[in-house]
Amino acid sequence: MNILSIAITLLLAAMLGLLAIGLPWAILRNMAKGHERRRLLAEGIDALRLGRMLDGLGNDRENYLHRERVVDIEHQMRRCDDCDATERCDEVLQQERPVQAAQVDFCPNRDALTPTARD
Repeated sequence: MNILSIAITLLLAAMLGLLAIGLPWAILRNMAKGHERRRLLAEGIDALRLGRMLDGLGNDRENYLHRERVVDIEHQMRRCDDCDATERCDEVLQQERPVQAAQVDFCPNRDALTPTARD
């Protein structure tokens, strides 16, 4: 073996080693960022009526956060925040659980939050 072959072999081995270390690290970092993003979404949901609506309709929040795309959750949060039916929403949410889908026909997120829309 000449020196060039040895140098190329060592370079390829070093690159493979970096890949073997870097790839799992990048995956773990991405998972941690995703977990943090979902945690922040959960806090945002709790700050809105959307969280109580999820509970009232019998949705498991963890399942909801993992089932829905982040962009869809953010869209639902904006719709909830911009909603003009807050008094009606508060009335329905003060009732005993579970809330029926027909009771929230005013809600802009009803289709995304009711079981029939998810199945």
